[in-house]
Parts: sequence; C-alpha cells; structure tokens
Amino acid sequence: MRLPLTIARLLEPLNWISYFIIAGLILYKIGQYYRRRQQLALLIVTTIIILFNSLSHISLNSPYTYSFRVVNNLPSTYASNIDNNSTWECPYESPTFMVSCDMRHTIAVEKMFTDAKYDPSFSVYLLRFFYGYLSSLIGFDGHRWVASFTLNLLFWLFACAALYKICILTNLSERVAAIAMLCCASSWGFVSFVGQPAMYLSAYAFATIMIWSTLEIVYSQTVKKQILFSLIIVSGCLIYDVYPLVLSCLTVLFIFKKYFIYAFVLCLQIFLNLLWKKFFLAIILGSIGDQKSSGNVHDIKNSLDTWINVVSKLNITQATEFISKGTQAYMYGGMIFGVVASSIFILYLSIASFNTKKKDGKSRSLALMSSPISISLLIGSSNKQAKDSNRLLLCFSCSICFLLLLSMIFINPASHHWSPGTGMMPRLAFYTYPINTIAIAVLTEGLMRNKAFIVAVITFLISNLDLTGIASISQFFDYGLVGIYRK
Repeated sequence: MRLPLTIARLLEPLNWISYFIIAGLILYKIGQYYRRRQQLALLIVTTIIILFNSLSHISLNSPYTYSFRVVNNLPSTYASNIDNNSTWECPYESPTFMVSCDMRHTIAVEKMFTDAKYDPSFSVYLLRFFYGYLSSLIGFDGHRWVASFTLNLLFWLFACAALYKICILTNLSERVAAIAMLCCASSWGFVSFVGQPAMYLSAYAFATIMIWSTLEIVYSQTVKKQILFSLIIVSGCLIYDVYPLVLSCLTVLFIFKKYFIYAFVLCLQIFLNLLWKKFFLAIILGSIGDQKSSGNVHDIKNSLDTWINVVSKLNITQATEFISKGTQAYMYGGMIFGVVASSIFILYLSIASFNTKKKDGKSRSLALMSSPISISLLIGSSNKQAKDSNRLLLCFSCSICFLLLLSMIFINPASHHWSPGTGMMPRLAFYTYPINTIAIAVLTEGLMRNKAFIVAVITFLISNLDLTGIASISQFFDYGLVGIYRK
C-alpha cells in the first residue's frame, strides 16, 4: 500500500505525520521497557551519543563520503549540486547534503516506488529493495536524504537496544548489557554510514536485530510470537545480502529444535526473493537492474569462478594469498581488538561447556567459576536457563564468527577489484560487531568491574578521532590501510 504522497504531492505532510506517530509508538514501547528495568537514563545517554555521532558525521564529514578522496590524497573540490566523480562526492537531490556517489544507485530503489516514468535499470541494488521502500514511504523530492537519515537513526538505536536485550536474554549482568549498549552507540560501522542514504547501516543493525529475534523465538512458547520474530529475520534478507547471518540464525534454530520456524524462515526468504526478482522486477518493472557489471551478485559469481579456477589448477600460492588477505580483512573488520576479545570469549565458553559435561570436571568448573569473567557468564550455574544461555552465546559466537571468516576468504578475489592496493574490504566483516561488543563488555566487566565503562569512552573517542581533522580510521575500515590519513 502507498501513503497519501503518491496521490498528491501536497499530501506529503501526512506521510511525515504517520511516520512520526509510528516511530513515536515504537520509541515509547522501548522507553517503557527501560523504565521498568530502571535503566531509562541508559537509553537517554545512548540516544544522545547516537545523535552526536550522527550529526557530526554527515555530508562532507561522513567517512564514506570522504573515504575515496582521502585514500587518493585528494582535497575536497565539491561544487554545489554537481557530481564530482574525481573525489566521488555527489549531492543527494539537493545541494545541502553531500554523499558518496555510490548513492546514485540507492536513490534509484526509492524512485522506482514513487515515479512510474523513472528508469532504475542501471542500479545494482534493485534486488535488495526493502530499505528503499521504507524510505520512499516518507520523503519525496528534496526530502529523501532527511527520510533516510531518520531511518538510519532509528535502526541504529534499535540495534543498540537489541544488543542490550541479547545480554539480558542470555543472563549476562546489567552492567555488561549497559557497556555493550554504550559501545554500540559509537561503533565505527554505524558512524561511517549514518550519513549515507543506503541500506548499509540498516544491514549492520539487522545483524543484532536478527540475533535478538532468534533468541526470542528460542525462548518463546507461543507460535504467534515466533512467527512475528521470524518475519523480522526474513526482513533482514530483503535489506541486504546477509547470508552468513541468516545461516547462523537458522543453525541456532535447528540446534534448539525449532524445526517449524527453521523451515518457515528458510522457505519464506527464498519465496519472497524469487517473487520480487521474477515477478515484480522482471515482469512488472521490466528489469532486475545491473547484475552483470557490478553489485554483490556479480562479486559473488566472480569470486566463485576464481575459486573454482584456483582449486582446479591447484594454485596453492593464489589460494594462500586469498586466505591470508581474507583472514586479515576479517580481523580488521573487528578492529583487531574485537576479534581478539571474541576469540577469548569463545574459547572460555567452549572450555566451560566442555568441562561441565565431564564427570570429573567438577574441580575444573570450580576453577572457572572462581575467575572474574565467570560472574558475568554464570558459568557453572545449576540453573538450566543459565546453561542454555551460555549454549546460545557459544552457538551464535562460533557460527557468526566462523561464517564471516569464511565469507571474507571467499569474497577476497572480488575485494582485489574494489581495493587493488590491499585486496581487502574490512567493512564487510563488521557484521561480527554484536559478538565482539558483547565479548569486550564481558571481559572488561569481569576484570575491571565499575571501571569497565571506560571501554565505552574509548570507543567514543576512537570513532570521533576524525573530527580533529588530523586522522581518520576510515581507510583502515574501508581498505585495510594502516597509517594516519588527514581529511
């Protein structure tokens, strides 16, 4: 269904009123939850941090906008309302907001829903339509960037709230949940893309939202609630190519014997994607977009062809390079310390899970319980829910990290095209941030107690380093380049 905007342009205010009412109701529900837990101040602080990080990283200050010219040592030469392909700085309909020129592909997804005469066939993103559809329901010519920006703010806040809820559902301490939520409010992936009217930030947000939805399904006893959260998981598939995340959620659902929901999610996402591609795009629109010269489908196909060629010719040197670069990109995507923290976290959970199953593991379990970290994890607890929580944490941590590592290795041949200098695109591995953030929060809370909140402060400072004009970590995040780069 379309909103009043498509009937007459003068009815656009009704779109915004409807949008703010719906968003307000959702935020009210979230606020009520935090008030019941006596954590309303945490929600307010998180919101303030998100707003600061967002408003200070838009237009020419958006890392994804200046990333291309900085890596090529070019000054900003943006001219009002003119695409500058040399520095890859372009307006988004109006000269007020500058974005990466990549966004000319994402605006096509919005316009195809509101302009019957518009030809979006050049876009590489038509297959992933849901974010563009949501944005098209709100803004129109001249207001599209604002609509996308507000959506990005909401998705960012939802991701942080979902990360908090994950900690609560898995019986982690209130302090761990608070630290994780505050760190999420300054996570670099969100900072990098909040000013871009594209599906990138919402895809990152769904990494956490899909994990939370899966946990709700596992713990829920009502089919109605399970179906609702299944639809949320499927929504992530319509926003971006989050195959490793979907596979991780399906793995957990299968392990915890949610077979009906497992089949429902698997079949529904395949059905909706085929329906959109084969019917709405191919037949109704007449084009599925440019899937041959660029885009994720093109990159996946090229990577697959390259790997088949490498394996068939037993090219050990090339395979070793791809594995090495892919692993390095995976570590950079987690900012290294996040990957280290999640590795320790997984190891600790694995040892604890193994020891509690051994008949002679009582002394070992007691040794684990005596460590500071075990207080946060409830390791050794006789409570069945606590043990299930640790199993869930272990399942998600292992599956997401392992699948993202494999994905980075698999996609590395295509990364050499987009990042010829290093052959890496670390930002594609940022989807591990929910596990990395929880791991950091657990480890620091176990070792530092009340002082552990310093981690959230450090995260904030690192993410705002580029505001000094001296350095930015965008090159590290986007291209795997190590060094100081002036804006």
